[in-house]
Amino acid sequence: MQCEEVRRIADLYLDNLLDEETTDSLQRHLFVCPACSHEIETVRATILLLQSQVTAERPTPSFKERTTAILLDRLSDYLHTTEPALSVIQWPLPIE
Repeated sequence: MQCEEVRRIADLYLDNLLDEETTDSLQRHLFVCPACSHEIETVRATILLLQSQVTAERPTPSFKERTTAILLDRLSDYLHTTEPALSVIQWPLPIE
């Protein structure tokens, strides 16, 4: 795996959304690439810091419904990709 691909799928890796084979490949790259390893760990630390400082709010059902409809409408052209590494990944909407 190359640095460019790691940067492209880092968010999916940090959210544990990659398949096992891709995760293993990315982790092997991180083992030998200090720059990518540092970048991933910096983002991970930032996520943990934000999670510890911000209280999550639960959206109302109507907000979730409206937001989901808007996101699906505006992102419909981008939800399916032809890139092999990402074609099997379905991104969940970040609304509980």
